[in-house]
This record gives sequence, structure tokens and C-alpha cells, in this order.
Amino acid sequence: MSADKPLVSIVVPTYKRSDRIRVALDSIAAQDYGAENIELIVVSDNRPEWPESAETDAAVAPYAASLPHFRLLHTSGQTGGGAARNYACRQATGEYLTFLDDDDEFLPDKVSTQVAFMQENSLDMSWQDVSWYDERGRLVEHRRLDHCEDFSTEGLLRAHLLTPISPTAIYMLRRDRSEERRVGKECRSRWSPYH
Repeated sequence: MSADKPLVSIVVPTYKRSDRIRVALDSIAAQDYGAENIELIVVSDNRPEWPESAETDAAVAPYAASLPHFRLLHTSGQTGGGAARNYACRQATGEYLTFLDDDDEFLPDKVSTQVAFMQENSLDMSWQDVSWYDERGRLVEHRRLDHCEDFSTEGLLRAHLLTPISPTAIYMLRRDRSEERRVGKECRSRWSPYH
């Protein structure tokens, strides 16, 4: 791990998508932040007896060789995306946490841009704009998520209710603050302009 770059844990829950997860993991391996500064945690939510469990294990195995902080976790199966993410977050060791669904992908500078923004502004959490593309790679929608001005718990909830469709991939937070949030403390957060 580079001394000037904190470790970032990227949590990727997966369920019955061994055919798609490679694109997501390739986008993580291609981050300009550096593989040595990324902890990749894939959490399989497939039932152990299902063929999808073995297929997922086989699909992600090559990343263990190329990413020094790679871990594959397994739930008991069918716990749901939120529970799988929470399980992985409890195992994470990075200073920052971010998330990627198994059928999505990051742009190459997602991690470096968001970490720099958070460090420059002393933030505990941030989020970025999001773009959706169709199967042919054509832009369907780009959504700017800069509408929040009140970063209290109530203000963040209100902003989320106004724009409820926000994939988990837009968020990054300090891991220590995510643990504190479980006991109800406030955290400093802000939107990060990104592509």
C-alpha cells in the first residue's frame, strides 16, 4: 500500500451473475488509484449447493492473483444485497468503503477522484453523479446528484426521497464513520462532481 494513498475497500455483492461480474471486477482492477491501494471484497450470496456458487468462485479466482488485497466471502445464501454488503463491511480493513454491484462498472478514476475530494474537504461521506448506459454502450441517462444542501440526517433522508434511484456505486464513506453511524452519530458528507 502506498503511504500517501489510504486503502479503499470496494465491496461487490454478487448473486447469480457469474457471467457479468468480470466486467465489474475488470473496472476495479483498472482503477488509476493502484491495485496495492484497493481491497476488493467480493461477497457471494449464492447458496453453497447451487452451481452458481461454484461458477462465481471460478469467475473471480483470477483476481486473487492480480489484486493483492482480494477476498472472496460467502453468505449462507439468499440473504439479500444489503445484508451481503453489511457482512463484507464488517470484514473490510480499508480507511474508506465504496460499493459496486456485480452488473455495474466504475470509470477508471472513480476511486482516486472521490478519495481526493473527500480528503480535500475533510468529508466522512460523499456521492457522485451517475450515468446509465444500455447494452450497446449508449448513454440512457446522466443524473446530477447535486440537489442536497442540508447534510443533517433529516436533510440527507429528504434528498434521498426526492431522488430515490441512486445505485450504491455512487457512495464512498470513511469506514470508521460507518461503524459509528450504527450508534447514531452525525457524519459530514457532500456531493462530489464527477463526470
